[in-house]
Order: sequence, then structure tokens, then C-alpha cells
Amino acid sequence: MITQWKLKRIGIWSAIKIGSAVSCVLGFLLGFIWAIIIVFFSSLISIMTSSKLPGFGIPALIIFPIFFSLIYAVLGALGTFLLTLLYNLSAGIFGGIELEIESHSPYEIEPKQDINEMWSI
Repeated sequence: MITQWKLKRIGIWSAIKIGSAVSCVLGFLLGFIWAIIIVFFSSLISIMTSSKLPGFGIPALIIFPIFFSLIYAVLGALGTFLLTLLYNLSAGIFGGIELEIESHSPYEIEPKQDINEMWSI
């Protein structure tokens, strides 16, 4: 059985929480990768130039992921807010995204009824 659903609106706060959390994890991973690259090349440069100045060390492996995760979380929240707001405005004008969902389950899933329809007599 194929059921048609329409996504009319996205909850802004719930979208911001998910977008910020995903961006925070991505920022942590990218910060750790950048820290490893910078530590490697700064150590390589200090060895090649035989300077006594140390490169970035273990603190970079701690500071970069934390810094990147905070920046990505804030930017992810802002970007998610703007995209969700844009979707809600355009869905109000043009209609939402239509989804066709095919059920392979023996139990049929009915779409939720509107609260006004449920309580009307």
C-alpha cells in the first residue's frame, strides 16, 4: 500500500538542535584532522630547519577539536535556522514536499489526523 504524506512545516527548534549537534560532531572530527596535519607539518618544518623552536604540540590536538566543534555548532545552528525558516515560508506559499511511502508491513499506518478534525462533532 502506498500512502501519500505532505511535509507542510518543520519545527525550527527541533531542526536547530539536530543541525547543531551534527555540525558539532563534524567540527570535532575536522578539528582533530587539522590538528594532526598542523602538528605533523610544524614538526617537520622544525626538524628540517633544525630550529630549537617547538611546533604545535599536544595542546593543538586538544584545542583545535574543541574550537572547531564550537564554531561548527554555532554556524550549524545558524544555517539550520535560516534553511528551516526558508523552507517553512516557501512551503506556506507553494505547498510542502510530497512523499509517497510504501508499506511492507502487515499493519497499516494511518497519517495523524488534524486536531480540529478529531474534536469536531
